[in-house]
Amino acid sequence: MTTALQRRADQRQIGALTTTGWTAIVLTIAAALAGWLGNWQEFQIVALCFALLIALCAIMSMGTLRYDFDRRIEPPQAAVGESIRTSYVVRNDSANRLFNVGVEDRFGNEHSALNWPMLNARSERAHVVDRPAHQRGVYAVGPLRLVRQDPLGLFRRQVTISEQAEMIVTPRVHELSESVHAQNSSISHVSKTTSSMDGEFFQTIRRYQFGDDHRLVHWRSSARAGQLMVRNNTDSHRPVVTIILDDRRSAYVTSDDFELAVEFTASIASAVLDERQPIRVSNLGGDWALSIVNRGLPQL
Repeated sequence: MTTALQRRADQRQIGALTTTGWTAIVLTIAAALAGWLGNWQEFQIVALCFALLIALCAIMSMGTLRYDFDRRIEPPQAAVGESIRTSYVVRNDSANRLFNVGVEDRFGNEHSALNWPMLNARSERAHVVDRPAHQRGVYAVGPLRLVRQDPLGLFRRQVTISEQAEMIVTPRVHELSESVHAQNSSISHVSKTTSSMDGEFFQTIRRYQFGDDHRLVHWRSSARAGQLMVRNNTDSHRPVVTIILDDRRSAYVTSDDFELAVEFTASIASAVLDERQPIRVSNLGGDWALSIVNRGLPQL
């Protein structure tokens, strides 16, 4: 998952006032009123200093904001226990220095904010964030925003670089013993001889998932749906391995026990798919079922 964009802000644009900025303006007005009504020169000087400071920060938040920005997330799909690395690179393409350039990003419920106090002209800065994948699921990534503000934080400018995307964390897959693979190999041998007599039959169309064979893409359905769709082919003479997962809450003491059951299910499914066998995963009550005919377990 990569985000690589160029942005250039309006040269006359001024950043929006932050809470600190509004507080500074209120204090400036209060000091000016106190100095004018009470004829206190000290308050007048304070008000003038505050006004000059606000004007200086406003000027510093102006100017051309020109940059290149890259965000790379590797791998694009991870399993539980793996590390997800997010790399941020920001480059200042302008001839002027940029002050207080920051990046705001989100991964699931975790918000991250990076800040570079100064970015020299024609230079770049990089930062790497490693996140361990603790639990399977679909995680929201972004939106990604580039933020620039003055050194005192009175004015703030932000640009949304990319909208929210999704990243899938799949269950951890354990390697099974050779005896299981040997049994699957014998089944696979039978299936190859039977399927060679009758080939595969077209069954359904489904959305493309990571790991699907690109040769199965159904272009006409993809054009209608606005996203990649693939054919789900099955062979009526080909043995299908059915795996039943007990997803009743009462069957497990803790949520970790259920996640362990999901890992076992994914491990068996992975071993069967390695032998090019189609599988069907269902829950105990039969409320849902997944038919998987190639590599990749994003549904689990």
